[in-house]
Amino acid sequence: YGVDISDFLLNIANNRKYACPAIIIKGNIEALPDEILSKRYNKIFCSEVLEHVMHPEKVVEEIIKISLPDAMIIFSIPNEKLINRIKSIFVRLKIFDFFFPNISKHMTDEWHLREADSNFLMGLANSELVCKKIVGIPFNFLPLHFVARYVVIRKKSII
Repeated sequence: YGVDISDFLLNIANNRKYACPAIIIKGNIEALPDEILSKRYNKIFCSEVLEHVMHPEKVVEEIIKISLPDAMIIFSIPNEKLINRIKSIFVRLKIFDFFFPNISKHMTDEWHLREADSNFLMGLANSELVCKKIVGIPFNFLPLHFVARYVVIRKKSII
């Protein structure tokens, strides 16, 4: 299953179903549609979403609702602080527009609502969601993105 609020991205996903067949549903991840809420999952991947939503804590709550006990949850986010530092160097060197003519000079200028980093990911943990590991991508020493693995701890299923 896949959920997105953007018609544009839903169309792209539907056109790529041959590569990864999935049921694609239009919906807000902060308030999941009934079709998703009616099921329980043991693996959930939330990629490059949390920096775009108004209430990341609601996303986490929704994900916990649909998770089986011991479910594995993967979150990925861009490392906004590092990316913004790199962009600022390119701007100061007056070469940013040459290399990146059609993108914003700061990650929060257009579509990102917050500067996310590994501390932001650690802050998602709560009494039901335990962070097991965070790694930097492509390298821990140069993390342009962070990927975190969480486990849902719940004594019994809520279904």
